[in-house]
Order: sequence, then C-alpha cells, then structure tokens
Amino acid sequence: MIALPAAFAVPVAANDRLGPNSVTYLTHSTVIDDPGVYVLRTDISASDGDGLTVTADDVTILGAGHSLVGSPEAGSAITADGVSNLHVEGVSITGWWNGLTFADVDGVTLTGVHISNASGDGVRLSESTDVTFAAGSVVGSTGHGVVVTTGRDITVSESTLSDNGGHGIAMRDSRASTVHASTITDNGGVGIRVDSVPERAPARASLPFWMIPLYGDVPVDVLAEFFGQSSDGVDSQALVVTNNTISDNRYEGVLLVGATGGTIANNTVANATDGIHLYSVSWAAVTGNTISGSTDDGIALSRVNDSTISGNTMVDNRNDGLYLFGDRNALLDNTASKNGDDGIDVDSGADNRIEANAAYNNGDDGVFVREANVNIVIGNDLRNNADDGIDLRGATGNSVNNNTVCGSTDRDVQIRQGVVGNDVHDNNESC
Repeated sequence: MIALPAAFAVPVAANDRLGPNSVTYLTHSTVIDDPGVYVLRTDISASDGDGLTVTADDVTILGAGHSLVGSPEAGSAITADGVSNLHVEGVSITGWWNGLTFADVDGVTLTGVHISNASGDGVRLSESTDVTFAAGSVVGSTGHGVVVTTGRDITVSESTLSDNGGHGIAMRDSRASTVHASTITDNGGVGIRVDSVPERAPARASLPFWMIPLYGDVPVDVLAEFFGQSSDGVDSQALVVTNNTISDNRYEGVLLVGATGGTIANNTVANATDGIHLYSVSWAAVTGNTISGSTDDGIALSRVNDSTISGNTMVDNRNDGLYLFGDRNALLDNTASKNGDDGIDVDSGADNRIEANAAYNNGDDGVFVREANVNIVIGNDLRNNADDGIDLRGATGNSVNNNTVCGSTDRDVQIRQGVVGNDVHDNNESC
C-alpha cells in the first residue's frame, strides 16, 4: 500500500477561521490527531485503508460540499476510537466498506452526513454514548443502515434509512435510544430492531423536548416522571420511537425484544410482516400508531406484560389487528378494522383490560378471548365482524359488560360450550 501524505494544512486569513481555532484543509486520507476544525478542500478518494481516522478529542470535520469516495476494498470513510466531542457535518460518503465506524466514543454529532452504497454497514457504533445521527441518510448498504452494539443515548432523527440489505436500524444492548421523525423504507430486514435492552439505566433519562407537544396538556413534570425512573425502578426510556414513516421493509416494521420500558408512538407503519412486534417486553407504551398492510398482525405482543397499548389504528392487516399474549396489560381506545382475522385476539393472558376499543368489519371475531382468564372486556364498540362480536373460548373469570355488539355474521356474544365462570351482562346487542 502506498502511503498517502498527511493532511495538507493551508495558512488561512482571519476571516477563514471558525471559532477560536484555525482551519486545517484536508486533501488526502489522514489521521487527525489534534483538536480543531478540519474542512474538506476537495473530494477525497481511497482504494484501500480508511479515509479519516480521528484519534483526538474536540474535532470538527466539515464536508463543505465535498465527498469521501472509497471502494469495496477500502475500510471506513471515517473512523474514531476512544474519543469525545466529535462533530461531523455535511459530508457525502460513497462506496466504502463501512461508512462510519466508531468505538468507545462519547458526545458525537453527525449532521447532514449522507452515506450510499457501503459494502458493509452505513454506520457502526460500539461501546458508545451520546451519539446523534441527524438530517442524514444511509441508502443502498449491503448490510444494515445503522448498527449499534452496547450503547446509551443513541439518537437517529430526521434521517432516511432505505434500500439497505439488512435492517434499517439494528441495536443490541443499547439503552435510552431514540428514533424520531425518520423515513425507514425498503430495507431487506426489519425497519427498526432493538434486542436485549439492559435492565436498568444508572440515571434518570431526560425527556426529549420534541416529545412534549405529543402529549397535549399533560404537565411536563408528569411526562418527565414517566420517561425517567419510576418508583419501582423501571427506566421507561429503554427505547423511544416516534413520528417515523416505516414501510415496505421485508420483516417487522418495529421489533423490540427483551426490554423493560419503551415508547413507540405516532408512527406510520405499512407493509411489514408484523407492523409492531414486542417480544418478552414489560412496562412499554405503544400509542397513536397507524399500522396497515401487514402480512401477519398489525400489532403483535408476545410475552408482553404491564404495558399500555392505546389509540392505535390497525387496518387491512392480513391476520389480527392486535394480538396479545401476556398479563396485566391495558388495551385502550384502539381501532381495528378490515383485518383478515380478529380485530383483537387475547391469547392465554390474564388480568388484561380491553376497554373502549372499536373493532369492525374484521374477517373473524371483533374480540376473541381464548384460554385467557380474569380479563375485563368493557365499553368496546364491535360491529359487523364476519364471525362473532365477542368470542369466549376456554376462558374463565372474565368480565364482559357494557359493550356495544351488533351486526355479527354468527353471534354477537359467543360463549363456547363448557365455558363457565364469566360475568357477561349489560351488553347492547340491538344497535
């Protein structure tokens, strides 16, 4: 390999200075080992090795309209290991193995960074904290768009992750992560996948300022308490996914596995397998999402406990609108319509509350309670479903009352033979 010259430093006039530090202009691949501001003077190309390697704290890299251009045999366009206070802005990156590779970094902002056609992953973060990828994009990577292993306070906002061969965003062992106002489409894996979130965070998580308007008149101190550590020690901000457009990914739109706490709110999810899938999760909130076109369920909750699912709309999904396997959950004010199977399917759970939901024109039951005990089904509006409005099968100790149920193809309220011990009364079947 031919050694390339180090950064080419050009003397600058006073009006060329950015802040208190002089500018160093870059023309070749190099190691940045001093704090300061570094500006690309031209496009930088490399056929092997890394592009810019950052080994100093307090570094700013500005693209100034230029690009880092690599090849499949090259390494990463920008790498950093063990540094803090790194800012990268306005850089276009194309054709490297990985776009950005950072390990053990803290306090990193990546703004307006656009990565395309990486042979590996677009962005790789490991053992890192307080990293923000904003107003950027990762398009056409062979691997994942953004991949995080063991991180904290990782944020992806107002960015595009599309046409990548793997997941749009993949996180493992990462806590207090946020994905906000981004477009995540046409990826070859899951739109957003988060696995094995650590049990606890050592400190209260802050409430992002952009989430405040989402909750109307709820006082800020109440919201802060919700997103911080609650009295039972649960840190609810394991994951925050809000206001994203997530569509046409090969598998789930959002998949959260093995987490305590998390908020998935106000997203539009279309054409996934399951639109939103939570597995082995507790103390989560899934609210205000619109899910359509799933080849399986709109929302699938598997081994999910102590969570709130509210204000979601599930329409035209091939299987259930909302499927639940778990205990002590609240399903409130959701709408399930035109789904291929049940509007709401409660499977083998106990102590769940199914209240004020609407389920209509579904291909099977409005609400199906099977092998599920001591649940409350109250105040729901269940109309024109293709089988039963409410179906109790192998279920004991459930309270089913004050529901509006009519227009069912079979029975409005179906209590299967041998099912006993349920309190079914005051349901309106004459609407």
